[in-house]
Amino acid sequence: MPSPFRGLVLDEQFEAEFKQLEPDDRTRDEILEGIDWVLSREPERGSFSEGEGVWIREVCDPKTRRRFWLFYTFTERHVILISIKKPSASEIWPN
Repeated sequence: MPSPFRGLVLDEQFEAEFKQLEPDDRTRDEILEGIDWVLSREPERGSFSEGEGVWIREVCDPKTRRRFWLFYTFTERHVILISIKKPSASEIWPN
């Protein structure tokens, strides 16, 4: 029986950006588990950017309290993570 949740697909750009933001493999894996839990269930809770054709969602790593902007698309089966950015302290929405 197929899973009711979507699987994550990591774009090369996302992987490169994520490694720069978090060089520790273990911490990256923990953050990715949280991203998976959130997006695999309800990716439509993000905000759709019609101009870019992607969804944007802010996530916060509860352990490190760091915020990230996720840029992604999704289908019935997958969430494709395209990019990840760290917002500046005053930024409330990515450019």
